[in-house]
Amino acid sequence: MSNTMGRPQQIRQFIADCCVTGPEYRCKPAEIYSSYFEWSTQKGTTPMSPPQLMTLISQRGYRSEGKREAT
Repeated sequence: MSNTMGRPQQIRQFIADCCVTGPEYRCKPAEIYSSYFEWSTQKGTTPMSPPQLMTLISQRGYRSEGKREAT
């Protein structure tokens, strides 16, 4: 995998290689980024920033739960 892999392609591959998906699964953004950073480094690609990663992941239909206020 080269350093020139397109970002959308890189995200698809990361999700396929490292993520279990479905409506019942949740993961904190920091945990996703940590796994992504390790995966990207092992693949020899330059990791993108956390905001870039989360934007591309959300564009693929996944969403962050974000902070919730106590009730």
